[in-house]
Amino acid sequence: MDFNWCHPGCCRHSLLRSGGTTEGKRCFAKQGGFSFKKGLPLCLLAGVLSAFYGFAINAGKPISDIAANYGAGDFQVNVVYLFSNTGAFVTTLIYTLWLHLKNKTLSEYASNGQRGLGINYLMALITGMLWYGQFFFYGLGHVRLGKYEFSSWAIHMIMLVFLARWWVLF
Repeated sequence: MDFNWCHPGCCRHSLLRSGGTTEGKRCFAKQGGFSFKKGLPLCLLAGVLSAFYGFAINAGKPISDIAANYGAGDFQVNVVYLFSNTGAFVTTLIYTLWLHLKNKTLSEYASNGQRGLGINYLMALITGMLWYGQFFFYGLGHVRLGKYEFSSWAIHMIMLVFLARWWVLF
């Protein structure tokens, strides 16, 4: 059965594409392989939680309006991210630190003779900039949709799935 038509399928396709290398096969085997029973609930949970992010941005409308009154213009939604992203940041930070302390892997952030650590930091920086960039431009589009701004989160998610699928094809 081919699940490449949906977003989880894009991830599956990427895993299988990298699975051709020895390291990819070893990583894929260590993770237990492809599990539809684990993946489907995870994808559904991600979809529901994604909708809550859209609700958070709509709930931040009063903050956005205050920013607009102070001259933020089309960038007024960006101030809402301070509130909508802080909880996720703190939660992720605490969980990551807990995992590092539990697994004694905190020292891996420093150079310990491994080559390419600088490249990893550079790639992490680029990934963070792209991640924030998508929300920056989402905020610009959200403001410009006017009375149709309720549909902006759905359009954003549709574009993510579409572009992810397009990226896998090429």
